[in-house]
Amino acid sequence: MPLYTKIWTWGDGSSPLSGGNDQTHAYEAPGTYAVTCQVIHTSTTVPANPSASDPSEPCTVRIIIDTLVFPDTVVATIPIGAGKHNWACVLPDGNRLYVTNSDAGLVSVIDTRTNAVSGSIQVPASPTFCTASRSGQYVYVSSTTSRSVAVIRTSDDSVVNTIQIPGEPGRLALLPNDSFLYVGHNDDGLVSVVRTSDWSPVALVDVGGAPLGVTAKPGGEFVYVACGSANVVAVVRTSDNSLVSTVPIGGTPTDIVFSPTAETAYVSCSTGDSIVLLRTSDNRTVGQARLDSMGPLRPGRLAMLPDDKCLYVLSDDAFTLGILRRSDNYLLRLFALDLMDIAWPARVVVPHPDGSRVYVPVSGGVAVFGLRQSR
Repeated sequence: MPLYTKIWTWGDGSSPLSGGNDQTHAYEAPGTYAVTCQVIHTSTTVPANPSASDPSEPCTVRIIIDTLVFPDTVVATIPIGAGKHNWACVLPDGNRLYVTNSDAGLVSVIDTRTNAVSGSIQVPASPTFCTASRSGQYVYVSSTTSRSVAVIRTSDDSVVNTIQIPGEPGRLALLPNDSFLYVGHNDDGLVSVVRTSDWSPVALVDVGGAPLGVTAKPGGEFVYVACGSANVVAVVRTSDNSLVSTVPIGGTPTDIVFSPTAETAYVSCSTGDSIVLLRTSDNRTVGQARLDSMGPLRPGRLAMLPDDKCLYVLSDDAFTLGILRRSDNYLLRLFALDLMDIAWPARVVVPHPDGSRVYVPVSGGVAVFGLRQSR
């Protein structure tokens, strides 16, 4: 049976796109465009490149007039220097961005008002993940080699404490009131709980699989853990740090974000090519956004805009960035980050608190996505 590929031409002079049925294209201006889809035989048993129709796979063109405004254009690149810039976090006031560099053992500080590096902080070896406190007073940085979490005081950007962790620290999550820090272990199925009043580890929670993603529910009563090796999402009750639910997901759950109302948790599944939706009232799956037919996007890390309108999805290979409209999980944009001369793949997407910008740390610096000037 012959195989086919489809070549989409959008009628506005842009480059044709090769792919399946579900392709998206954004037009720069209103108008009338002739959209064509040519079906090409790829089988060697037929003459080379003849046009063909394939009634078993009808293609439908859907035109959407969308007034949604969101950061979708690279408006700046902030140079930092060589190294693996693994992770970043922004202070609640939005004025400073902290970026880890695991090669150099540094955390770079960026003034987001000027898009310039304002300083660097030496931390224990191999800093990977970081998170900022809701108060803005501290930034916590996990360092895998030293098996510790560094505490940076943001008033003077100095390291004021180093918390030893009984495992290889990875993802970090603070409760909304900053009272406890949850630290996933890369090398086992445990999560350390640190009391931030004195920065003491007070509990260990066995979540049953490698905690690739650790996220506190906005209300603070639960912490959700994406256990990729076990194909489950573990739910930890923070009042007593007990495991109260283990939700089978499949597809290697990698990261979790919540809608601002906390009614829904979005779970990226990198090998399942999907984002699974969990209803948090009973921790049941209520749907999914399948991405396998929407382009080369195996979902890895997730980020939600503060206004709840868009979900940013970084592919598992970290070279593709997708933007989904949350109301219907429609893929609005797809960016090939490897075309931006990126040697070290992106690992995280960090929205600015006002939703006007999105920061993506890459090799050599930070790419800043902002609003199109024409808007």
